[in-house]
Amino acid sequence: MGTLGRWGRAHFHPIALALLLALVFGPHLRGEWVWDDVYLIEQNRHLEEVGGLAFLLSHDLWGGAGQAASDLYHPIPVALLWAVTRLAGRSLFALRLVNVLLHGAANLLFAAWLRRWGFSARAATWTALLLAVHPLVTEPVMWITGSHDLLATLGCLTALLLWPRSQDANPVARVLLSSMATAWAALCKEAYFVFPLLLVLAALVDDADARRPVRIARLAGPWAALGVVLAIRRWVGVPTHSAELGASIGSHLTTFATIAFHYLEHAATFTNAPTTESFRRLAPWEAGLVLAGLAAVTVLFIVRLRRGVIGVASRAPKTSGPTGVALLGWGWFLLGLAPHMVSLPIIGMYGNRYAYFPMMGLAASLLGVGLGLHLPGRLAALLPRIAPVLLPAVVGLAALFTAGEASLWRDEPTLFGADLRSDPQDARALYHYGHAIVGRDGCAEALPYFESATRNEPSYGRAWHNAAGCLVNLGRYREALPAALTAWKLQPNDAGAAYNLAVVELATGHPEQGVSLLQAALHIDPQHAGARRLAEQLATPVAPSSP
Repeated sequence: MGTLGRWGRAHFHPIALALLLALVFGPHLRGEWVWDDVYLIEQNRHLEEVGGLAFLLSHDLWGGAGQAASDLYHPIPVALLWAVTRLAGRSLFALRLVNVLLHGAANLLFAAWLRRWGFSARAATWTALLLAVHPLVTEPVMWITGSHDLLATLGCLTALLLWPRSQDANPVARVLLSSMATAWAALCKEAYFVFPLLLVLAALVDDADARRPVRIARLAGPWAALGVVLAIRRWVGVPTHSAELGASIGSHLTTFATIAFHYLEHAATFTNAPTTESFRRLAPWEAGLVLAGLAAVTVLFIVRLRRGVIGVASRAPKTSGPTGVALLGWGWFLLGLAPHMVSLPIIGMYGNRYAYFPMMGLAASLLGVGLGLHLPGRLAALLPRIAPVLLPAVVGLAALFTAGEASLWRDEPTLFGADLRSDPQDARALYHYGHAIVGRDGCAEALPYFESATRNEPSYGRAWHNAAGCLVNLGRYREALPAALTAWKLQPNDAGAAYNLAVVELATGHPEQGVSLLQAALHIDPQHAGARRLAEQLATPVAPSSP
């Protein structure tokens, strides 16, 4: 019985994790393709071709799916999608099952990292299990495109586990392998380009000798790996930039405060934000308060670590203790969110998937704080008694919430309908719900949602575009003209917007304007199916030219 008890304790985490993931996500792996999965997977013919992998790896993410080119290059997730599709066909069940397995692997690695930094098996296990069923993990697990974050997180956790600490032998081999894992993460998603900074922080927090030149020199490995990734992107022809990089410092700080507050709120309250929630910056004074709070926490961790209240206190190399991990986890959380300062304002909405990797750092930080507290004697004695009851209850409650969130991913009307119920005035919820019911009920039913989205957010180009498209499909060309013009003004580089306006101009008796706009659409995207069909119908040699 004692041997069985030891075996059970040694394998408790993987067994409990497998049961939780099976109960939470298992019943919801089937359904319909949703959101970007429709274009990137369901309609992507290259995923089923033997030679499709070479095409996918030599193009950006959206260009590889036959869509307009983008600045996104995610070869590792795309290669995995191709491999799974070749083995199991275009199976939503199989692809979601792979996501569940990736999520489980990341959870086990996170617990292993906590153990490596000095936490007990019990503390690491329960922290990881709670994180495994937090509602915020639903999106990257249930959304096939969320595998990009899952795979990148696996790379980052591997790099953190392999990164040499003061007591490790063979540091050169560890640096080499950790650098390779860093490159893996960067080839999964652009947001993980900042990961080498986390390794810098880990080296500084690790022990009192972290500033030795030889330890700093090791950090050249991850940065070199990132340089290789950038060179690969350049060779493939995928640019690395963001229009938001030119924003002011004040704008960046306000954006960062908004993002940090949003994800902290949902992490702390065990809630999931609406999938398509619009991104709206905090007021300057609100952002100032949030930034002050974030800075205060950071300074507190640094001061406590330097004073050796819980961490290092002498000149000899020592592990940094709970306070060191609290600081490292806090930096992990902040660095993990930082890249989204230049993406969320452009996308115009939050994404629950963006919390996946940062939330691990936050969990590590909270664990470090909790174990570093000096509790009163009675409370310290009571805690071991209530923990065996409290921890399973909290994990079970979180699992129930997450199972409910996972059930929403069965189809687009259900998923985006939940967003709309959460905020009936949110322009992106209106847009996505309208987009979801076009195929089910047609444009006549979807049009009011697109029109409501344009009223609630007049600068939302995609809503204008779909409103115009629905009016065109309904044959209401004169009514479509204002919406088509607005969409074209807001999205001058969108082939679909140019195409819609071309159709409207031709239908309302303006052939010269229509042909000119058709040329513009083909110039932007020579493969645009609607524009090519229209050119053939006109029997006019419409060659792509500058609009």
